Amino acid sequence: MYDTILLTLKVYADDVLATILGSSNGHISWNGNWAFGCDFPGNNITSMKTRAEDCSSKCTSIAKCSHFAWHSTESGTCWLKQGLISKNQAIPTSDPNRICGIRENSRRITPPIPEPKGNV
Repeated sequence: MYDTILLTLKVYADDVLATILGSSNGHISWNGNWAFGCDFPGNNITSMKTRAEDCSSKCTSIAKCSHFAWHSTESGTCWLKQGLISKNQAIPTSDPNRICGIRENSRRITPPIPEPKGNV
C-alpha cells in the first residue's frame, strides 16, 4: 500500500515539476472524451494493471468512476477516479504517452439558481 502511495506522489510530483519548468507543451488535444499527454491528479478510487485501450471500459464498468488516467508505470496502470470533472481540469504532462479521459455522463453539474422569494 505504501509503495502505491509513494508511486502516486512521485508521478504527481514529476508532472507538477514538468508543468512548472515548461517541459510540457501546455496544450491537451482531446479525441472525443480522451487525450494523450494529460492527467487528472487525485480522486482515485483504485488502480489496476491493464492495457491503455482497456482503461476507459474499466471506468465505465464501475458506477462511481467518472474519469480515468493511464500511464506506463509497472507495464501499464489505469487509475480510476471519481467526482465531478471537466476536460479543462486535466493537466498536461511531460509524457505524451499518458492518457486521461472522462465518461460521457461526467460533465460538471451547475446547480440551479434559486428564485428570489418575497418582493423584488
